[in-house]
Amino acid sequence: MPPEEREQTLGRLEASGLRGRGGASFEVHRKWRAVMAEDGVPFVVANGGEGEPGSIKDRFIMRTRTKDVLEGLKIAIDTLGAERGYVYLKGSFAEEEKRFSEAILTLGLSSLVSLHRGDDTYVGGEETALLESIEGRVAWPRPKPPRPSAVGLFGRPTLVQNVDTLARVPEAIRAGADFALRDTLTVTLWGDVRRPGACQVPVGRTLRSVIEQEGGGAVGTIGMVFPNGAQSMPLSAAQLDVALHPTSLGALGSGLGTASILVLDEATTPHSMVESIARFFERESCGQCPPCALGTVNLRQLVTGDRPPTIRLTPQAAMREAASFMAIHGYCSHGRAGASAVTKLFALWQDEVMGHLRGERGPAGARDRDPFAPGSSERQALEAFLQGI
Repeated sequence: MPPEEREQTLGRLEASGLRGRGGASFEVHRKWRAVMAEDGVPFVVANGGEGEPGSIKDRFIMRTRTKDVLEGLKIAIDTLGAERGYVYLKGSFAEEEKRFSEAILTLGLSSLVSLHRGDDTYVGGEETALLESIEGRVAWPRPKPPRPSAVGLFGRPTLVQNVDTLARVPEAIRAGADFALRDTLTVTLWGDVRRPGACQVPVGRTLRSVIEQEGGGAVGTIGMVFPNGAQSMPLSAAQLDVALHPTSLGALGSGLGTASILVLDEATTPHSMVESIARFFERESCGQCPPCALGTVNLRQLVTGDRPPTIRLTPQAAMREAASFMAIHGYCSHGRAGASAVTKLFALWQDEVMGHLRGERGPAGARDRDPFAPGSSERQALEAFLQGI
């Protein structure tokens, strides 16, 4: 691609306002320019390693917009002057691999794009961990800096872009400044909704309208809603008229991220949700960094009452101590996210958690939930939705 055409593409991306859909919401044109500023012929990687519990938005995109993802990947390769592109998938994503393989042949991209299936770990979808996997090593995150934009795949500058983002690149370039008028958000609706699954909604829709219209409404009376699964603070039923936007949700102390919207009825016990999230972060720690590997165990023990008797601190003080150490160490954000999520939920529902640990009975009809567990009924419903696509 000639230099003037590359600059024109980047200019239209900038005018479109397209931001990454992997959770960080970083401006796409700036991420591409960062790679182009480095020396060396780059690579481009489409990140389809979705691992957020309860999020199927990327798998939904990969199944319904396979060619859009590849078109966006090809544009990125051409614009950056990259040598090759890769599509990274979880090890269990056999259907996604099949669809990409067929589309690569149809589009004539066999000489330019390769598929790679890694493992099924949550951390394996982290941008540097997947590079390790493609290079044939264990999918563990790398220390940063350097960032992949400078030293990525095989030591070259590398653009790692979420598949949902790449699927939007062609339209963003065509529309330019008009893209914001037609932009959509891919969300996952799960838990106590009548129609769990994934869908596209206009940017700015309220959380309540998405639950009612796309999800068919709640099953029972809503007790709490997590707008971003394990990574966000819950909202009450009275807060659901908020727009699905990072700024709007951030003002309420929550967040959008990958828009994995978990709806739970009023019978759900708060302490069981703290436990479910603490178990998730413990289970998905890759074990590479001791502060995360040990800290996630400590946090789970504190909220489940399995804290070793040799610890003389109160649960609150012990949690603060573990979280403070996790917050400043580690090669990726898993430990930091776990420390933040568990401690904030514990602070929100401290009375309920401590009452449960003392053996106090909850209100009549209350029930414990573990939606973030592998094979939970909530996650099985999402898998059933995917089977129909």
